[in-house]
Amino acid sequence: MGVVARLSTCSVTAVDPDERGLALNPAPTKLKADGEELPFVNASFDMVLCEHVFEHLERPAAVLSECSRVLRPGGRLLFLTPNRWSYIAVAAALTPYRFHIWFRSMLIGTAEVDTFPTIYRINTRRDIQALGHAAGLRLEWFESFVGCPTYLETGEWLHRFGVGLHLLLERLPEPFHISFAGSLRKE
Repeated sequence: MGVVARLSTCSVTAVDPDERGLALNPAPTKLKADGEELPFVNASFDMVLCEHVFEHLERPAAVLSECSRVLRPGGRLLFLTPNRWSYIAVAAALTPYRFHIWFRSMLIGTAEVDTFPTIYRINTRRDIQALGHAAGLRLEWFESFVGCPTYLETGEWLHRFGVGLHLLLERLPEPFHISFAGSLRKE
């Protein structure tokens, strides 16, 4: 017999400072806003999701404080973000922003306005834990993983190299992994 569960109703609100990104978001409710000044009352959400957001934050402590403010007690901030020390993040940090624009336009046809600067101020386990704690959020769950070599899928040989590299990285410890996923819980 299968498991039967009843989900209570939930509402999803997308927040993005970029109008184009917001327009592409499938959420029913959308607000153009900055993470440093969320337009919500205190304790109004059970969950906040930051998917590929942390690497773009100039002031991550301010954003985490705002997320904590809008979370109810026991609420969670779920995140998915690159590892600051992965080969992809190191390469991104060492190359000029204009190169990122060119590379993404050549690789996947991304428009210049859809390529955002990466800063990596909260992209290590230690930084996530420390800045979360300062904002009243406890690191509850943390995983590192390698994932698929999507940046290297432009040609057969480059893709094969990427697959081999990622197989090797999967055998190495966390500092060599590509991405982090986790949960910060409001006390």
